[in-house]
Amino acid sequence: MAGSITQKDSTRIYMNTTTPVKADKLSNVVSIGEIGAAADEVDTTTIDSVAKENVGGMDDNGEVALVLNIVDTELTKLMAWQKDKTKLKWGVVADDADGDAIISLSGSDAWIKSCKWNGATVGGLLQVSATMRLSGELLTTYTEPTI
Repeated sequence: MAGSITQKDSTRIYMNTTTPVKADKLSNVVSIGEIGAAADEVDTTTIDSVAKENVGGMDDNGEVALVLNIVDTELTKLMAWQKDKTKLKWGVVADDADGDAIISLSGSDAWIKSCKWNGATVGGLLQVSATMRLSGELLTTYTEPTI
C-alpha cells in the first residue's frame, strides 16, 4: 500500500475544556497542520572541552495550524477560546481505509494562540484559520469519545 488518504471523516480532531475530552468534534476541518516535538539543545561545553558539547533538552510540541469551513458556532467558539486563553484538552484520530486508527494523539494542555476569519470572495467558502499552541506532554494514545 502506498499510503493512507483522508476521506469521509477518517480524520477527526476534538477539543474541549473537560477531561477526558467529551464528544466535541470540530466540524468541517479542511486541514490539520503537523503535530510533533522538537527538543531544545543545551550547551554543556566547558573550558576543558576539545569541541562543542551538548545534550538534548526539553521537548517543545509547538503549534498546530487548523483551517475550518465556517458552519454552526465553530468561529464563535474558537474566538472565545482564543480571547480567554482557555486551557483545552485535545485529541486527533486518523483511520486507515479499514476504519482502524493509525494515528492517535492527544494532550491535556493547549490554548488557541490565534483565530482569524480568512475573509470572503465571490463564490468562495467562508473559512477560519486557528493556531493551537501545545503545552505539556504529547501523548500517542487517545480514546475517541462516543457520540
